[in-house]
Amino acid sequence: SYFLKPYRRWFVVLGTVMVVGSILEGFTMAAFFPVLLAVVQPGDPAQMPGVLRAMVDVTRMLPWTDPVVSASVLLSVALLVRTVVLFGRDALIASTGGRILYDLKRRLMQEYAGLPYQFFTAQKQGTLLYQAVVAPGHVAMTLQRVPQCAAEILKIIAIAAVLLATFPAATAVFALFGAIYFAGARRLSTTFAYDTGTGRSAAYAEQMEVAQQLFSGIRHLRAYQVESHWLSEFDKANRLYRRLYTRYLTWLALPRNVME
Repeated sequence: SYFLKPYRRWFVVLGTVMVVGSILEGFTMAAFFPVLLAVVQPGDPAQMPGVLRAMVDVTRMLPWTDPVVSASVLLSVALLVRTVVLFGRDALIASTGGRILYDLKRRLMQEYAGLPYQFFTAQKQGTLLYQAVVAPGHVAMTLQRVPQCAAEILKIIAIAAVLLATFPAATAVFALFGAIYFAGARRLSTTFAYDTGTGRSAAYAEQMEVAQQLFSGIRHLRAYQVESHWLSEFDKANRLYRRLYTRYLTWLALPRNVME
């Protein structure tokens, strides 16, 4: 909430666009039904659920007599409008994240520039570099995930509403599997993903610290011929980062593959 407060107006606009996008997601899902119905040619539309009957009625209002053509045109228009709106939504999310990242880095550098000299001598330069330059990117990414998650939740609600109004029994089964999937993915993120992320951050900061000391003191290190020690320290942190990075990306692919 501390980082969100200065950007309330941005997120209000973004929220409005996300609501419109979710409605279009549900409408696009419903627009698939007339195409399928026109192909299989079912019985009287009056016997269909409300959503299906409404979409068929929309296609009959179009100027084409062929039901397949009318249904395809409706679906194409729905997909086109949905794509434009969702592109605008993603552009707003990206611009909001970029604004937050820019402001965070600027504010941090201004705060550090005003601190007393003793503060800098008591801190590792690698840690300061990480906190001022790298860490704001993680904050901006986290805040970027907030509207992305909200957009996905609204999308699920819109599509679920359409499916519940059409195929309630099948939707209930899919909802059960979705809840199980969500519980497993959340368990994975709060334990394994969090632990590996913390370890990668620490290893990255250690690499920055060793590299900064190596580059700034290379003349003295070569004079005393102790470059191997610093290279060994960097390799140790680099190896730890590689191991955690590999584990994270490997497990990150699991939820997507399970969902598919």
